[in-house]
Amino acid sequence: MTEDFEFDIVVIEPDTKLRTRLVSQLGDGTVAGVFADTAELSEFLSSGRLAVTVFGSGLANLAGLADIERVTRTHPEVAAVLIVDELSTNLLQQALRAGVRDVVP
Repeated sequence: MTEDFEFDIVVIEPDTKLRTRLVSQLGDGTVAGVFADTAELSEFLSSGRLAVTVFGSGLANLAGLADIERVTRTHPEVAAVLIVDELSTNLLQQALRAGVRDVVP
């Protein structure tokens, strides 16, 4: 017996232009939440909702990865995907350690 799970797709990106572009690329109707930072995301997730979180390239740095790690540790049910401008082995390793499930250039 297969269980169906409902989940939301949310976008987190500090830069307004990049955030708008990500939402547009994913399809406006598919995104359940759009946030500028992980604090807003945590509030959204506190209701126990399942979510695939798309973190924008504005979080592909040490501070951003630390924020992502706080989210993935606090909400292990969240599937985190990081969008990056340029993928390096070092960035991939750091992202995976932070709990990101996939990194997409």
